Amino acid sequence: LKVHPAFQRPDVPLKPNPLEAARFFGLGTDAYYNGQFADAEKYLSKAIQNEPRDARLFYFLALSRLAQQK
Repeated sequence: LKVHPAFQRPDVPLKPNPLEAARFFGLGTDAYYNGQFADAEKYLSKAIQNEPRDARLFYFLALSRLAQQK
């Protein structure tokens, strides 16, 4: 249970960067709505690294993983 992907979070940098998070969020949601779920997961993970307190990022990351049956 400890190694389940749902309980793993990406590494978080020391200083959040909301502008980079917003950029990756835009790329991630665009990829998600275009059916490119692997790319969406990659971008949203990078967004979370830059702003780990934004629940929207985790929501879309979960949706993109769900679409890939992960």
